[in-house]
Amino acid sequence: MDLAVLVPRCPRLRVLSVTTSPHKVDTITVHSESLQVLAVSTCRSTSTIDIVAPALRKLTLALGSTGIDNSLSVVAPMVEEVTWQCLYYSMVAIGTMWRVGSLKVWAVEKMELTDDEEGSHQPRRAHVLSLGILSTPYPSQRDFAEDLKKIPVTNFSVLKLKISTRGHVLGPLLLNLLRICTAVQRLDMVLVATPEVQVTQSWWSCKELCPCQENNREWRTKTTISAINLTEVNIKGLKGNEEEIHFLKLLCRCAPMLQTMTLKLSKNVTDDWYNIFLDTVQEHPSVNSNVFSDNGTRFQPLPSRNGTQLK
Repeated sequence: MDLAVLVPRCPRLRVLSVTTSPHKVDTITVHSESLQVLAVSTCRSTSTIDIVAPALRKLTLALGSTGIDNSLSVVAPMVEEVTWQCLYYSMVAIGTMWRVGSLKVWAVEKMELTDDEEGSHQPRRAHVLSLGILSTPYPSQRDFAEDLKKIPVTNFSVLKLKISTRGHVLGPLLLNLLRICTAVQRLDMVLVATPEVQVTQSWWSCKELCPCQENNREWRTKTTISAINLTEVNIKGLKGNEEEIHFLKLLCRCAPMLQTMTLKLSKNVTDDWYNIFLDTVQEHPSVNSNVFSDNGTRFQPLPSRNGTQLK
């Protein structure tokens, strides 16, 4: 069935759902002046997806296997709600060594409406961008920032990250993402622990002269971002190291509207590191900050500080 021929023959079409077979489909073309709701689901990779729907309000796109092999074009200027899911299998790169394993986008209701200067309401829905990220030695085929432009919404209000760290420095990765996603108001991050035996034996774990160490000192002091929309930060899985502290300090400096920060530390984090995290967030009294242990216990400064400081 050729959708490029069929759809134009349905001038009053409002809702369309397309599900491909397990076999590879080269091209999916949907051009419709009347279409308002479109759902496309592919089981295997597709070379080209071409969507032109000026009246479209809701788009759902689930891409299986390696996603789009060649070209993806969506022209839908009126779209309000987007659900997007894609498995990349580490083909899409963020910087030198980080890869996007999975990407999801979905819409959420805004808690409140604000008026612009002309008195018209802003869109009722906000969008969440969720990424699964890992380090890998394999070469990438595409750039994440370029791939993200293909999604018909770009002003994501919430950024959710699940990162398999393998001991690597995270600061440059996170700064890169915040530069790309400038409208983010809430950052939720989970750092996935890797068993120590796997970290030491894995040849793609962090080692001497690792790419993540390049210019490591410079990003701490010389790098600046403008996270002016960021108001809430939630991080789970902090292990207690200098790189995490330096990133938190930089984040507080570059997010002038930050209101709340919640940190949940990993198991076996020492008392000294608990105090260092507490000291770091207390340097910014305008931010309502909380530090929790892995079992959910909220920490207060220990009675005996012994002048613990990060050097």
